[in-house]
This record gives sequence, structure tokens and C-alpha cells, in this order.
Amino acid sequence: MEQVDREIIKGLASGDQQAYDMLIRLYFQPLVIYAGSIVNDVEHAKDIVQDIFLKIWSNHSVFNVTTSLRSYLFRTVHNSCIDHLRSEKAKSQIKAVSYDDQVFREKVYDIQSKDSFFNTLFHMKLIRNYIKP
Repeated sequence: MEQVDREIIKGLASGDQQAYDMLIRLYFQPLVIYAGSIVNDVEHAKDIVQDIFLKIWSNHSVFNVTTSLRSYLFRTVHNSCIDHLRSEKAKSQIKAVSYDDQVFREKVYDIQSKDSFFNTLFHMKLIRNYIKP
């Protein structure tokens, strides 16, 4: 592990804002590029990386990386991107089911409307036949 990474980890553990700033300066852009290559959306990539940095800062007192900081960050981004893609896939499936449900309801309504129409027509014929002199 590089000396700079060790200093960042040590600084983060003690709540040093400068260490956090250094982490962002060194790794934000490369991580966004990497995340963007997975999710194919720069804005989502930025959100993913920002969320990771926020979690690191929120849990800085227990942040302890014993391997390469770079590897840890890229692995974390990779996993978060996969989670994001799964979430997006689930959302699109829910939308598809919702759309299918709406189409089904419209078809049922159409059938009910047709049934109602034919029932009304049938009753009108009955009434006409009854009223005829």
C-alpha cells in the first residue's frame, strides 16, 4: 500500500477532514469514470461514488482498510454499480408489470362495456317485442 493511502486511512480513522478531502481529490474522478463504464450514465456514476464517499465519512471512526485503498474503493464502486443495475432492472420489470396490469384492466373494461351494450340491446329488443301491437 502506498504511503499516501496509509495516511488517508489513518487520517480518516481519526476524523481528519483533510484526509477526506485528499481521498476525494485522488479518487473521485477515476472512480466516476469506472462507475460510468459500468452503468453507462455519468450522473448515476457520480451519485454512486458520492454515496460511497459519504458512507466512508459517516463511518470514518471504524474505517480500516488493510489492503490497497485503491482496490478497496474500486471493488466498492463495482459492487454498488451492480446493485444499481439490479435495482434499475427491478424497477423496469415493475413498470412493465404495471403497464400489463393497466392494459388488462382496460381490456376487462372493454369486455364489460361490450357485455353491457349487448345486454342493453337485448333488453331493448325484448321491450320492443313486448310493446308491438
